Amino acid sequence: MTQTDVHQESHGIVENQSPFLHGLNDKPPFKDALFVGLQHVCAIFIPVCTPGLPIAGALRLDPARASYILGMSLFVSGLNTFIQVNK
Repeated sequence: MTQTDVHQESHGIVENQSPFLHGLNDKPPFKDALFVGLQHVCAIFIPVCTPGLPIAGALRLDPARASYILGMSLFVSGLNTFIQVNK
């Protein structure tokens, strides 16, 4: 499904066939935003946690400290996402 926009320019009317469902400043419906948000969480969870596991293994940390490193990785990732959203 493509969205068709008609723009008035100095040379006449130009039809823009966009492959995107939503524009840059559009607010998607809640259902779409929820689905995309869950997809983002699933896609980013493994890359955020993966670096902490070899680091904890290389440092020979006990499970409590290794879980702390993984928790802080997730916290910093969430904080970074919050900063980007509210920028």
